[in-house]
Amino acid sequence: SIDKIVANGDVKILLDDKVATTQTAEYRTDTRVLVLSGPGSKIISEKNSITGARITFYRTDERVIVEGQAGKRVEAEFFPQENE
Repeated sequence: SIDKIVANGDVKILLDDKVATTQTAEYRTDTRVLVLSGPGSKIISEKNSITGARITFYRTDERVIVEGQAGKRVEAEFFPQENE
């Protein structure tokens, strides 16, 4: 079985309703944790987005930790859900 998946370069990952872009991605199958690293790493979900130098996405509980890099802030855009 596969324990860890690592991708380098212009990485694009489709996760359910999310799209992640980064320079390096590492996914651990046992913990279901995806780590995106590299300047401008980003996760987009509908109109919402987060950008940072390192993003740790815990798929089990949909929790995200975003870290910036020296001299550059983390960026986030969130929009309220539209009522149907």
